[in-house]
Amino acid sequence: MAIVKTPVEGYTGPIGADLFVGGVCTDVPDDRLDYYRRQGYIILDQEHPTATPETPVQLPADGAPKADWVTAAVQLGIDVKGKTKAEIIADVTAATPPAEE
Repeated sequence: MAIVKTPVEGYTGPIGADLFVGGVCTDVPDDRLDYYRRQGYIILDQEHPTATPETPVQLPADGAPKADWVTAAVQLGIDVKGKTKAEIIADVTAATPPAEE
């Protein structure tokens, strides 16, 4: 299973058998990923984050939609399934070092 983010910011509704909330579906079966890739969706696999260790994770703005926070969390290797936006923000914030001034 993978997490998929729509190219349409914040889309909520079904796409085939998958339900997207805030532009994100957190449990897309592997056999449907090729379709989403061909259509320009962003595939975020929790077991293989898209960010490499050398790539800093770009934190979303405070008022960013849940989908942006899910993207950051998955890049950090944080499990987001069943979590609220507030819980995801707390986990992401705890997992990232404070910005240097």
